[in-house]
Formats: sequence, C-alpha cells, structure tokens
Amino acid sequence: MFNFLDTKLTPKITCKFPTMDNYEVDNLISENYVNRMRGFIAYSAIKPPVDMEIEFICPVNIHYIILNTTVGSQKCSGIEIFAKNSKINFTSICRAVYNNQGVVFCNSRKYSGAKLPPNFNSNFHLAFFKSNTFKCFLNASAIRIVIFRTEKSVPCLGSVEVWGTTSTSCSVITTQTVNRIMEKLITNSNSTSNVKVDEFKIPEDFKDDLTYEIMSIPMTLPSGKTVDQNTLEKHINNEISFGRKACDPFTGIKFTDKIKPVLNMALKSRIDMFLLQNSHREEIF
Repeated sequence: MFNFLDTKLTPKITCKFPTMDNYEVDNLISENYVNRMRGFIAYSAIKPPVDMEIEFICPVNIHYIILNTTVGSQKCSGIEIFAKNSKINFTSICRAVYNNQGVVFCNSRKYSGAKLPPNFNSNFHLAFFKSNTFKCFLNASAIRIVIFRTEKSVPCLGSVEVWGTTSTSCSVITTQTVNRIMEKLITNSNSTSNVKVDEFKIPEDFKDDLTYEIMSIPMTLPSGKTVDQNTLEKHINNEISFGRKACDPFTGIKFTDKIKPVLNMALKSRIDMFLLQNSHREEIF
C-alpha cells in the first residue's frame, strides 16, 4: 500500500481559486519540505466552498485518505470528497463535519473504530466512504476535495495523503512500474535510516500563528498570539487600505498606546540561536 500523492508517483493537482502568497495548492504535493509543510491557504477574501482536483498516475483502490485541515490559526471543519474514473463522473464518496484538527476517511470493509487505519492520529476525526460508491473509490483515477465549511477562517489544507493500491483495472505493467518506483523509494529510505540522524523539527512556538512559518522578529499580540513583524505589517497595511484602524488579527481589538504588539525578545533570542545551530539544514531556507 502506498501514498499516491508521493511526488515519485507524479500526481497532478489544480485549484481555480486564488491563494495567499507562498501557500499555493502545489505545496500539497511539493518535493520541497518547506513548501509542503506550508500547505494551502486560500486568499483572505475567499469563502467556502473551495475545491481542488487531484489526478493520480493510474487508477487507485483507495483504502483511506488523511487530511490535515489546520494551518496555523486557519481551520476547516467541513470536507466532501468526490471520485471519478473512466466510466463514472465525479461522485461523492464521503462527507464530514467535525471539530478536530483533521479528518481521515476510510473504506469500512477494511477499517473500523476498533481497527483504525495505520498511524491514525487521535486528534483527527474518523469517517467512512459511502458503501454504495465502492465502484468509485476502488477504481479512482482522480478525486475532488471540497472545503465547504471553516471555523471563522479562510479555506485551507495542511496536508493530504491518499493511501491505497493500484486498481484491479490497471495493467500488469502499470502495477509493476508503480511497485518498482515505491519499493526503490522504501529501500533508499531504509538504507538512509541505518545512519544515525537526529529527527529535525521546528519548535511550534517558533512558528508564526498566522502563516505557520518560522519567525525572524516575533511580535506578541494583545491576544497572546505571536506573529512575525513582516506578517503584522502586511496585516496593518491591509487594514489601512480599507480605511480601518490597525487591530489584532485574531480578536479584531484596535491597537492603542497601551494595547499593542510588543517585541518578544526572549523568543527572538531562542529563534536566533536555533537558526544559527541549524544553518546547515535545507529545511530552514
């Protein structure tokens, strides 16, 4: 079983809606670690529903789909997925409304509440494919993800994974090709794992609460949230362009001489030290 959104399997993704700079939909399948970790965020004026389409290298027997629907302070709470193949147009195979960090949709013939999908995140909502649409999810050439509800934020997706096997409709050559590509990837991964390497992870408090990127000049807001100075300046300029006074982007409370953002020097010192110690890592840049 493989993740068919692995870059080695050359998936294609499209979205007709404008996005925030550096948060394009291509990030979801990017080979670049930093871009992939950013995820997708629609432009600030966009409201749901927002949809995107993903085309696979070949028809897929989908076992389960993992969607992280939280990016920083942005959060989605309503997702519907459609699937299609050469004989059936896009048909809804699953839909859920939830309050979790993300959602996992799966085939009820393979998984249940007692038998969860591999590496199931307990912070995610568990839902199942519609049983009467098995002809779609057992032989899907493409899927359409629709974000139809958010938690007072813009539509976003932190990550998407589609796990399954090649469909029985695939030729032997196609199946062998996919297996060969992924087995080579697994072999390389295993050989690399024999070398002792510390797992690299950017501390959560080093990340901008709005953009989820590592900060250079952290500014703590009256709400208690922290954003980079560049993010704050963009927000203030945007408010001014609409004739509004500068405010906290999380609460809407106007800034005053007493209620205003402050430079978090202690956090800045920690971030500077972290960047200095990890300047050799590509993930930082």
